[in-house]
Amino acid sequence: MRELVFDSLGMPQTLVLCIDSPLDAAPHGRELSGNCVPIDPVLERFADAVAPAGSVWSNVLDMAQYVKCELRKGLNDRGEQVVSAENLLARRRSAVKIDGKSSYGLGLLLTEQQGLVEVTHGGNTLGFSADMFFLPEHGIGMVVLTNLRAANLFLASVGQKLLEVLFGAESKAEAMVTGAKKALDDALEGIRQRVETDTASTAWIGDYTGRYDTEELGPARISQVGEGFQIEFESWSSRLGVEEQSSKSRQIVLTSAPWLGTIKLQLTDDPNTLLLDGGQTKYEFVRVGEQRS
Repeated sequence: MRELVFDSLGMPQTLVLCIDSPLDAAPHGRELSGNCVPIDPVLERFADAVAPAGSVWSNVLDMAQYVKCELRKGLNDRGEQVVSAENLLARRRSAVKIDGKSSYGLGLLLTEQQGLVEVTHGGNTLGFSADMFFLPEHGIGMVVLTNLRAANLFLASVGQKLLEVLFGAESKAEAMVTGAKKALDDALEGIRQRVETDTASTAWIGDYTGRYDTEELGPARISQVGEGFQIEFESWSSRLGVEEQSSKSRQIVLTSAPWLGTIKLQLTDDPNTLLLDGGQTKYEFVRVGEQRS
């Protein structure tokens, strides 16, 4: 089910309102092993709170129509002016300087790519990555949608390959893919060295099993599953590992995709309270059942 809506400047956006359709691509993240695995689509609903950033569900054909509208200065396939050329081009005026070649307009990144004027914007959610760019002086554009988290370097290599094929740009797309693979492997190896998941290392999580509650994030439960442990929230769950800098500095770490050790529950002086440090906000998980002292 789709509904066509327009932003404040009259630009069309195609929204997929039903995200549970079997036709929807399943979001994916990486495990500690590096393998790509599906993640629960419910995790993607976080973006609704910051709409329209990341909350547009679409497909590559619809997005291609959007790019064509940009290249035609507001005309659709039927030659109808769906947004004025004046308003459309106003979004491409430099507003915030980034560096000597790049700046930000109104929802669009403006840059020079190997001598070509490029208008672009990409984005990521927990299980998807997207990129779009067009060359207004040449009437050429590209949209790539992927159902994998943090696939930015792959997307950039696809855009680079297009410039190589069409404009004879420096051949470096394959090197970008090779470099991205090495960077990913190195990052995962660093996480694996830092986070322990074996039975002996994680045994002490047993002292923290039980039901927890936090006012802002709702309930959670830490439980033993087989020889390991997991944490369950209202709509999703994750396997658990541990990170120990010393015997007095230990953290319980979420290890399932898409988290990969980025979310950690810190121990406190109270054995029934765990702390999630969200940067600007800290969340206390207080054990309310099966308490231990």
